Amino acid sequence: MQLFLTYSNWRELLEEFKQGVGVDYQSAAFEHTLKLPAALGHGYIQSVQLQPGLTLYIQEHQFREDVVLYGSAQTPSLGLSFCLNGNVNGYLKAPDDSFDLQAGDYGLVYRPEIKGERHYQANQVIQLIQVDIAPNFLQTLMAGHSGKIPNVLQPCLKQQAYVLQGATTPRMATTLHQIWGCPYQGLMKRLYLESKVLELIAWQLDTSEQKLALRQLKGADVDCIYQAQEILKNNLTKPPSLMALARQVGLNDYKLKLGFRQIVGTTVFGYLHQCRMEQARHLLATKDMTVTEVVRAVGYSNRGHFAAAFKRRYGVTPREFGKVNGSGR
Repeated sequence: MQLFLTYSNWRELLEEFKQGVGVDYQSAAFEHTLKLPAALGHGYIQSVQLQPGLTLYIQEHQFREDVVLYGSAQTPSLGLSFCLNGNVNGYLKAPDDSFDLQAGDYGLVYRPEIKGERHYQANQVIQLIQVDIAPNFLQTLMAGHSGKIPNVLQPCLKQQAYVLQGATTPRMATTLHQIWGCPYQGLMKRLYLESKVLELIAWQLDTSEQKLALRQLKGADVDCIYQAQEILKNNLTKPPSLMALARQVGLNDYKLKLGFRQIVGTTVFGYLHQCRMEQARHLLATKDMTVTEVVRAVGYSNRGHFAAAFKRRYGVTPREFGKVNGSGR
């Protein structure tokens, strides 16, 4: 089955869908729900207008036959798609601008114009959460922003179509679960969903920004990050600041932070903390040193803070560990 739809907004899409396959939909102040007829399948597509230019779509449906939806409109938008169940694929504008979302995937898409197709397989339960951000809302988000515009938004400013895909992160998954299970109705529902969608946008932009930055890492950059590791490991008592460390290894601080997290698996500060704790454990187990001496040797200025950090990591205080393993005076 193939449905050809031409639309420029949600209401037109609903009307076109209604005329094409005979569905009816329910409409309230800020939300509209389209229910599929039995002849087509079962399930629904719901839209929630959160703010002018910010719309949430929640879909759960199962088609009886394979369905291809064609769309075309002259309305630019930034779209975030999250697949909770099933598989959705297709392309925007040209087949080489394709996407393939499976359960646990997200897609970030900028469309100067909507022109492409989307494929749904028969007898497959599809669960999707989508956020559509119009240019006016994007401008509102960036209004008064004096810093650098995130790289992931640069194509939007240049009116360039692009698709970015990846795996949904745990914090995205938590927010998606809260959106799907929204416990409110009426105005409270709208306020709750708006807050969660803005949270989701923040997680998505942060993750996409990291993904784009990591694409730019070259072999020499990776070597710089390993060099930064060694500098931290050898300077536990007087480690350089993030900016100083970045200058030492020849990277900017942003690339150092993102690359460090990706390659090492933690932040620069997290790695320094990890090295300090491991060194402290080694000294307490193998050297005849007091806890105070170990505190100074690993760069802590406050014994109480050190003891609390050590216990969080190893489950015992430094003194208790030292008594069992060698020193601990």
